[in-house]
Amino acid sequence: MSDLRNKASEVLHHSELLREEFVESHQQMLDDVDTISGALRNLLKYSKQHHFLPPVPSDAIVPFTEPASRQIQDSHNRAAGTIVLADDDDANRNVLRRHLEAEGHQPIDARNGKEVLSILETHPCDLVLLDIMMPELDGFETLRNMKEDVRLRDIPVIMISALDQLSSVVQCIELGAEDHLSKPFNRVLLRSRIGASLEKKRLRDRERRQTEELKETLLLLEKAKEQLALQATQDVVTGLANRRSVDAYIDFCVEQEKPFNVFYIDLNEFKKINDTYGHQAGDDLLKQVGSRLRLAFRSSDIVGRWGGDEFVGLVDTRFGTTEAGMARIAECFRDTFVIHTGKTELRVNVGAAIGSATWRPGDNIAE
Repeated sequence: MSDLRNKASEVLHHSELLREEFVESHQQMLDDVDTISGALRNLLKYSKQHHFLPPVPSDAIVPFTEPASRQIQDSHNRAAGTIVLADDDDANRNVLRRHLEAEGHQPIDARNGKEVLSILETHPCDLVLLDIMMPELDGFETLRNMKEDVRLRDIPVIMISALDQLSSVVQCIELGAEDHLSKPFNRVLLRSRIGASLEKKRLRDRERRQTEELKETLLLLEKAKEQLALQATQDVVTGLANRRSVDAYIDFCVEQEKPFNVFYIDLNEFKKINDTYGHQAGDDLLKQVGSRLRLAFRSSDIVGRWGGDEFVGLVDTRFGTTEAGMARIAECFRDTFVIHTGKTELRVNVGAAIGSATWRPGDNIAE
């Protein structure tokens, strides 16, 4: 037993030395060395606790440090993802699962293409490792179905194949696969291909989010532009055209030499209502007057608030006479107005002075 303990200590010492050499050039062998070292440490610890063997010289055991493979794993964990692992061979799937879990990924097993598609319907995934030869639905059809589905087409796929299936891999790449892996798996190549595919997906996802955010920003800017344009031509209180808009339409008619009738409406004793019941009551009255005047004119006419309690209507002379327009405007003031003063309702009869004029080419617009 003493010889066994000494041999174990010696092997542990050499395995630690090998581990230090492998750090730089043989990363794929580190896990095997660490497994052996861990087993030897457990053996030595067990024998020491139960006093079956004499103490071991301190210089025969290298002090324990964090394995380099663990440090490498921690660095890859930051780029871990959810990966669907599709292979009908349990042994291959188990080997791949252990590798993925060692790298910090979250693998989800699938035995055929139908299970892959079912998983993708309900689980957000970052990558699919897809074997070519599978029952029920093989890798070709599974990949084709993914690329035809707008929800799944952007999920990267790495094809898994035997060495004699490399010609089939070309077809998979043409169908949209991201990359391929050959059996048996090389640990370093596996880590590299998966890491590259996940990084590409993260970049694409980030670009997609940025594009969507840009579209939303542009949409908000367009709405803001429309709102500003509306505010520039619309009266804030009544929603009718403002004075700038009325002036612009008059200039357009003069330039095009289009005759038009002008109706001028000036409310009676509006200042008294403002002074007595406040500006809220005054604004409510202006809104109601604007609503009634809008109904008195056609949609092709221009109805606007000239300022204060003054309103203007512009009508093409081809559509109705001045007398008919005056009658429609007068009808707007026949019924009582119900004004909201904030706490109470006030019923008032409001009149207006109405004037009209007609402009024809050659007339002085100011007059």
